[in-house]
Amino acid sequence: MRKLILLLSFLLPSLLALPATAQNQNEHWVSTWGTATVLAIDPPLDWVRPPPASEQRQADAPPPPPSPIPPVPTELNNQTVRMIVRSSVAGERVRLQFANAQGLAPVQFGAVHVALHGEGSAIVAGSNHALTFGGLPTVTLFPGSLVVSDPVELPVSALTELVVSVYLPKVTDARTTHALGLNTTYIVEGNQVAAAAMPDA
Repeated sequence: MRKLILLLSFLLPSLLALPATAQNQNEHWVSTWGTATVLAIDPPLDWVRPPPASEQRQADAPPPPPSPIPPVPTELNNQTVRMIVRSSVAGERVRLQFANAQGLAPVQFGAVHVALHGEGSAIVAGSNHALTFGGLPTVTLFPGSLVVSDPVELPVSALTELVVSVYLPKVTDARTTHALGLNTTYIVEGNQVAAAAMPDA
């Protein structure tokens, strides 16, 4: 299992929540999470990595060993990516928007799930929902396109973290990222979107 402190841009969902107070006749969707994307840099930018020991100024104690940062993947294939996002608002239903804004090739999603976040890579039992796109469990994002999932009933409190799991069955370019992810992104082999937690490597 790879654990990356970054986000893969073609997978980056915009989280849309339907506020709990909305009435059926005038309900509206609210965008509650999203991020910008940049071209991947390998190695990552210096400000993402801990400073080297030669630059640390600690006279009384030796510097701690730097945390290892995995290299940015250039492609994914037959792998599941699990990301953690946070909803700023409360809502009764959620849906996700994905964009392939900077990609040069189509991106196929074999399966997408959303769930409430437990600890680490784990989800809250009973909260995992398979997403559909126009009623279908799979979808292809062509370059420059975006897609919005069908809504699912998933009550969410304000500031709740959600887990988004995406299975990529085919070779997928992954060279656009957002390097300042505040949660770990998990990458595992095979279709693991329904897994209670990501298996250890």
